[in-house]
Amino acid sequence: LWSEHSRTMRISAVDGLRKEGEWEELEDFIQVYGRDLFHASQLTLGNVRSILHHGVDWFLDYLEEEQDPIHPIKLLDHLDSGAIDRSDAEWSLEQVYSIVVDRFDRFLEYNTTTTQSDYGEMIYCLLEFLRLEAHYDRDAWNLTPLTLVHEILVRNSLLDAADVWESTFEMQTADLADQHLKDLRRLQKRYGMKMPTITDHLRERFVKPLAVNRMVSLVKRAISDARNGNVDSEAFQMLYDEVDEYLDDSWGSGVDIPDWLRALEREVSEVSHPDDGGRPGTEAELDVPSMPITRSEFHNQVINWKENLGKRNKPRLPKKDTELQSGESGSQNLEPLDDE
Repeated sequence: LWSEHSRTMRISAVDGLRKEGEWEELEDFIQVYGRDLFHASQLTLGNVRSILHHGVDWFLDYLEEEQDPIHPIKLLDHLDSGAIDRSDAEWSLEQVYSIVVDRFDRFLEYNTTTTQSDYGEMIYCLLEFLRLEAHYDRDAWNLTPLTLVHEILVRNSLLDAADVWESTFEMQTADLADQHLKDLRRLQKRYGMKMPTITDHLRERFVKPLAVNRMVSLVKRAISDARNGNVDSEAFQMLYDEVDEYLDDSWGSGVDIPDWLRALEREVSEVSHPDDGGRPGTEAELDVPSMPITRSEFHNQVINWKENLGKRNKPRLPKKDTELQSGESGSQNLEPLDDE
C-alpha cells in the first residue's frame, strides 16, 4: 500500500525531473542561457519567490522592458529570432526557480562552498547533485514503513528485536546504498566539487535514521534519571555514546542545523515540557464538569436569553434635544424587532 501511494506523489521539486530527456533539455538550456539568468546574486530567495508568484511569463515580459541595450540578454535575442520556443524557455526557467526555492538550504551551501556558484551557466552542477539526492530520498521514502517498525521497537524498549530488525534492514539495503555512493563519487570527480550535507545524507546508507531512533528513545529515560538525582544514569551514558558514534562520520557544512539534532531537540522539549503544546492527539481530552438542570430551568434560561437578545438589538430613538443634520428627514420610521 505504501509503495502504491509513493508512486503517485512527488517528494521534491527535483523529483519531477525523472525522465532523462527532460533533464538533458534543462541542462542544455542552463549552459546556453544561464550566464545572464542564474548568477547567485540574482537567485535571492525573495527575488525567486517573486518570479514564481507573478509567473515566468511575466518575468520574461519584465526582462524585455528593462533590458539594458549595452548588455543584451541572450535568451531574449533567441526568443525574438525564434531560435527557442517561448513555452520551452518558460518551462526551463520555472524548473530551475522551483528547485532553488524548494532546496534553498542546499543552494546556500552551494553558494558558500563552491567556486561553480560564481557562474550562472554552471548551476546545473548543483541540480545534478540534487537529482542524485532526490533518488536517494525516493528510496528512503519507500523504506519508511520499515524504519517506523524500528522506531516502535526501541521506544518500547524491545532492544533485542530492534537489533535483529536493524541487521536485516542493513543487509537488504546495502547494495542500494553502495550504488548511491558510487554515483556520488562519480559526480564529485566529474564536476570537481563537493556538497558536504548531501554527502552526509547519502552516507547514512538508509540505516542512520535507525541510530537517531535509538538516541531519541533514550531521551525520556535520561531526563527521568536526571530529575530523580541519578548522576550515573545508564540511559544518559548510552545516549552520549550513541551521539559520539553518530558523529564519527557526520560533518555537515555548518550552514544549517542537521535533522538528527533537530529531532533530539524536539524530543527533549516534548519530554521536558509536555504541557507546552506540541502535536495534538487524534482525540482531545477535555475535562469539562457537567451541570445538570431541570426542564423548567432550561425553559427559563431560554426565555431570559431571548429577552436580553431583544433588548440588545432594539434600535435607539434619537433624543429630543438632538438636532437632525440638514438634509435628513425629520422623522424616522423605526420598528422594534420581533421577539422571534
